[in-house]
This record gives sequence, structure tokens and C-alpha cells, in this order.
Amino acid sequence: MNLRKTTLKNYRNISDLEIKPCENINIIYGKNAQGKTNLLESIWMLTGTRSFRATKDKDLLKFSSDWSKITGEFFSHGRDQQIVIEIKDGHRKAYLNGIDEGFATSIIGNFRVIIFSPMHLSLIKGGPDLRRRLIDAAICQIKPSYTKLISGYSHVLKQRNTLLKILNTDSSLRDTLDIWDNKLVSYGSKIIVERLKYIEDLKRISTEIYSEISQNKEKFLIKYNGCTKSSIENSIDEVFGFLEKKLSSNVQSDISNGFTNSGPHRDDIDFFIDSKPVKHFGSQGQQRSGILAVKLSEAKCMEEKTKEKPIVLLDDVMSELDSFRRGYITEKIKDYQVFITSCEELNFAENRNAKKFLIDQGRVVEG
Repeated sequence: MNLRKTTLKNYRNISDLEIKPCENINIIYGKNAQGKTNLLESIWMLTGTRSFRATKDKDLLKFSSDWSKITGEFFSHGRDQQIVIEIKDGHRKAYLNGIDEGFATSIIGNFRVIIFSPMHLSLIKGGPDLRRRLIDAAICQIKPSYTKLISGYSHVLKQRNTLLKILNTDSSLRDTLDIWDNKLVSYGSKIIVERLKYIEDLKRISTEIYSEISQNKEKFLIKYNGCTKSSIENSIDEVFGFLEKKLSSNVQSDISNGFTNSGPHRDDIDFFIDSKPVKHFGSQGQQRSGILAVKLSEAKCMEEKTKEKPIVLLDDVMSELDSFRRGYITEKIKDYQVFITSCEELNFAENRNAKKFLIDQGRVVEG
């Protein structure tokens, strides 16, 4: 996959911008708050998913503007293609090769991107929500139908939680809870199975990558910590039964608390080095090596599943890594199209195909 050209209109601090990146390393540099991350974010938005910065769609608009437009021309699976994302009235609308696809989520899986940003440096020690979003976003790009599972589950979970709050003071609707439980278990069991499959691939690749980073001195392992304690060996029917039993056993507690205590929305991903939890026992260097292994594995896993290399976005993370890890990541992504943001003009002199863009006040002034 290769981004040939991207154009922005009224996007955050960018009024009108166009760049034509090269097929290898693209360095986007400049002072802070000039629009470097905004440009990277706009490339991510072409995937059809929400911003990796967890912001509302209305915040993507340039101040005093009521609309924004992102256009990406790219080469994928042997042909030139185009995606247009329009943001207006709090919604994102997508066009794929000139065809109106409706909501932006409908194009997920056509333009695949891996993002490594400063927020991922807290992936291991941060809250489980970040880890779940990391896994879910990757699965959605590999298997777009997973997006509907997440959306369906979120809708049913919201309805069930609303009912639980009512049942806390009024038990007359108790019989209707079974309807929402069955739907929640149906969506939830499928989500768990997909996550287990993905984690199995991620575990295989990340263990090998971390071994290279540690020079075979340590063993890295990823595990899915789910409410049902299911494994990759369990069938969808078995996971359904596990989750159904778990939900049933917690029903009184759910009613008392007014929310659903267990399910894939509460699951987590654990990381281990030499059988010890990295979250509690890992040094800062080990944590960063683990995160680096996970992000590089994400790219490799996506490549294996889709038979095409995703685009790699590195948002101001090179300065956070030591020289060894910077060198390692540079070597691993040399065959990908890469976009790197930095406050400084990074030197990739060894790669003659590198292209640099100086960003100043939302404009490209050099590149």
C-alpha cells in the first residue's frame, strides 16, 4: 500500500495543504503546534476509523469552519484508488473511488495504517481501555466485519446498562433482561473469539521480535485476560456458554451496581517477560522494548493477513527511544512507506529516497 497524494481542507489548524509523499521514508518536521501531528492524524482518518487522539469529530474542523475534507490518492492491490472523508455536522462521510459509501466506518479495511504515538508508550502501564482499543482497531482493519460486532455490542451494552439502572428501583421489567443478555452474549462471544485469534498471531510475531531486541536474553509473551478465561482452543459455542454463565452469575451484582460488570468491554491484555508481568516488574527499557515489539508485530500481522504492507505512522516517538531501539525500528520498517514527525530535521542520509516536509503554521514551507 502506498499513499501517492493527500489534500486537506479546513482540518484543525490547516486551511489548505497538499503533499506528495515518496514511497519510503517521509519526515514531517517543524516546531511544536505547527500541524505535524494533525497531518499524520489526517492520514490515519483515511482508514475510516476515529482519530487515534480520542477526540470528537467536531474538534477536527478548523476554527470558524463548519466542514472539513481529507482526500487521499493511493495505490493498493494493483490499482490506483481514492478515498475522500468529509466532516460536517459532527459526522464523517466517506467516498471510495467516487462512490458515496455513507458513514466513514463503511470503508474500513480499504486503507490500512499502523500508528505509533507517544500515548502508546504508556500501553503497558496505562489503563486496559487503551489496550482494548489497540487490538480492536487492528482487527477492524484486517477484518472489517469486526466493526459491526463492536458497534452492535456497544449498542446492546448501553441498552442493558440503562435497563439495569431501572431494575435497581423497579423490578417489573426483569423479564426483558434476558432479551438483552442473549444479544450481548451473541456479540460478545464473537468478539472474544476474534480477539483470541488476533492475540495468538501477535504473540507469535512479538515473541520473535522482542527476542531480537533483547539479543535473545529475554522472552516476551502476550496473553488475553478475558472474563471467560477462554483460549484459542475453545469453539464459538463454548465461549458463548462461558460468557452466558458469567453474565447469569453476575446479574444481581449488575442490577445493584447499575452496569454490566463482565464482558469483552472489561477484558484486558497482559504482557510478560520471562513469565513476570511487565506492568509490575519490567524496567522502563523493558516496557519500551515490549511496546516496540507489539507495534512492529501489528504491522507484520496486518501484512500477513492482507498480503499487503500497511502504511506506518511514527508520531514523535523516535526522540523517546534510545539509539539502539531507533536503529532497530528503522531497519524493521525500511520496506514500508513511513511517515515520521519530529521537531528536528531527522537525518536519513543512508536512504536517498527519504523526503522531508517542513511544516509551519499549518503550511508546507519546504518539501
